[in-house]
Amino acid sequence: GDVDGGGPPSMGPNEIQTLLRNAIDTEDYAAAARLRDALSMHRPAAPERPLSWEDLGTVPWLSDRLADLGLGVPTTTQCHSFEAVG
Repeated sequence: GDVDGGGPPSMGPNEIQTLLRNAIDTEDYAAAARLRDALSMHRPAAPERPLSWEDLGTVPWLSDRLADLGLGVPTTTQCHSFEAVG
């Protein structure tokens, strides 16, 4: 798809981010606006409630160790990391 031309975003967020930076650098603000909008389509919706380590499928010993370290609730980035490698 042609993200810059307004088509559906078929590129990943990293590719779109690179194009967005290039559009801003060249002061092509119309393209930058389209790319910004395309990038926002890749942003996941926030969960209704914070996920626990158990919700992500971690084994009990790891969940216990994370809690001992004060990491009771995973961050959004940690949740997405689990999804990527799961």
